[in-house]
Amino acid sequence: MRTTDGPVPYREVTGRYGRVHRLGESDADIMGRTRIWMIVLPFAGTAGVALAGAAFAVAGGARAWSGGPVPWPLGVWVFCQGAVALPVGRLRDGGRLPARVAVPFGAAATAVAGLLLLHAPDATAARLGFAVFGGAGAGAVWVTCAATAGKWFPDRRGGATTLVSGGFACGTVPVAFVAAGHPSAFVAAGHPGAGGRPSLAVVLGLALCLVAAGAGRFLADPPRNWWPDRVAPPRPRVGAAVRGTEADPPAVRQYGPREAAGTPALWLMWCCLLCAGGVGVLCAAVRAPSAREPWATGGNGTAVLCAALCLDVVGVGALGLLSDRWGRRATLTGVCVVLGTAPFGALESGRLGGPPFLLLCVLLSGLAGAAVPALLASLTADCFGENDNAAHLGLVHSATAVAGPAAAVLGAGVVGARDPHVAYVLAGSLGLASSVLALFLTAPGRIRVRRIVPNPQPLGEEMA
Repeated sequence: MRTTDGPVPYREVTGRYGRVHRLGESDADIMGRTRIWMIVLPFAGTAGVALAGAAFAVAGGARAWSGGPVPWPLGVWVFCQGAVALPVGRLRDGGRLPARVAVPFGAAATAVAGLLLLHAPDATAARLGFAVFGGAGAGAVWVTCAATAGKWFPDRRGGATTLVSGGFACGTVPVAFVAAGHPSAFVAAGHPGAGGRPSLAVVLGLALCLVAAGAGRFLADPPRNWWPDRVAPPRPRVGAAVRGTEADPPAVRQYGPREAAGTPALWLMWCCLLCAGGVGVLCAAVRAPSAREPWATGGNGTAVLCAALCLDVVGVGALGLLSDRWGRRATLTGVCVVLGTAPFGALESGRLGGPPFLLLCVLLSGLAGAAVPALLASLTADCFGENDNAAHLGLVHSATAVAGPAAAVLGAGVVGARDPHVAYVLAGSLGLASSVLALFLTAPGRIRVRRIVPNPQPLGEEMA
C-alpha cells in the first residue's frame, strides 16, 4: 500500500495478482460532478453522430445508396469505421487526442460527410465521400465514448458500455433501412436542389452534429488505476464462476497494447467480432428485396423502424446489465447463438409463419448484432484493464474493417445470383462460429486452481 497526499488524499493498493487500485477519490472530487454524466454525455455523442449520419442518408435518398443490389458505400463505411478505431484509440490513450477533441472531430467529419453527399457534383464522389468521412467520424466517436464510459464504471462496466453503444445503434438502424429498401416515407424528406433551401433532414443532421460535439467537450478520463471510493475492489476467486460483481472480476493487471496483442484472448475477440460483423452486412444485403415488399413500406415501414430502434436501445442496455450479474462471457455466448440462429429462422419464415416471423428474426438479429460489439467492449476492459482501454478496443474493433467489405462483396454476389438461401446459411454459420469462439474467452494471467479433494483414507490410517 502506498499513500499519496494531494488535493484529495488517495492510496494505491496492490491486489493479489499485482494490479494497482487507486482508492480514496470520488468522482465528484475528480471532475466536480457525478460519474453518471459519463454515461449521459457519451450516449449523446454516439446517438448524435449516428442519427446525424442517418439524417444525411435520408436527405441524400437514392443518391447515397443506388448502384446495385448491395450498396458499395455501405461496405466502405463499415471499413472506415473499423480502420479509424485503432489509431484513434492509440492516440487517445497516449494523451495526444483527448476525448474532448476526438468526439468533436468525429462530429465534424460526419457533418463533412453529409455536405459531400448532398453537394458533390459527381454522384460517385458523393457516395465515396459520405462513406469515408461518415465511417471515420462514427468510428472515432464510438471508440472514444465507449472507452470513456468503461473507465468511469469499472465496477458496472457492462451496463455503462452497452448503454453508450445503444446510442450508436440509434443511427445504424435507419441507415440500414434506407440503404436496403429506400422506403418512400423516409426518402420523401427530400434532396436539396443546387440553389434550394436545405431540407429538414439536413438541418436536423447538422444540429445533431453540434449536439454530439458539445457533449464531447465535457468528456474526461479518471486518473490511471482509479477505482470508485464507495466500492470495494472485488477479490477474484479461482475455480467455479460466481454471480454478482465477482462474475467478471477486474483484469489481473493493466496491460499495454503490445502485451494485449500477444495474448490469445484479444485475437479471439477479434475473430468473434469479425464473424458477427459479417453476419450484419450479409443480412443487410440479402434483406434489400424484402424491404420493398408491401408489409415493410409506408406506415408499416415506420412501425418496423421504430420497433427496431426501441429494441436496440433498450435491449442492448438490458443485456449489458444482465452481463454484470451473470458474466460477460455467458451473455456474449447467448447473444451470438441468437445471432447465428436468426438467419436460419428468416430462411424458414415462409414455412413457419410468414412475414411476422421474418420480422421477429430481423429484429432479433439486429439486437444481437448491436449487442456483440458492446459486450466485447466491456470484456476488453475486463481482460486488459482500463488504462489503455481505447487502444485495446480500437484493435478489437478493427475487425469490422475486414468484415464489412468482405461480407458486402459476398452479399453482392449472392444477391446478384438471386440465391438468398446461401447468404442466410453463410450468415447463420458465421453467427454460430462467433458463439463457439466466445466460449473460449478467458482473461489472461488468472490462474485457475483445481479443487483438491482430501483423501478420505489418509496414509497414516492405512499404515495403522
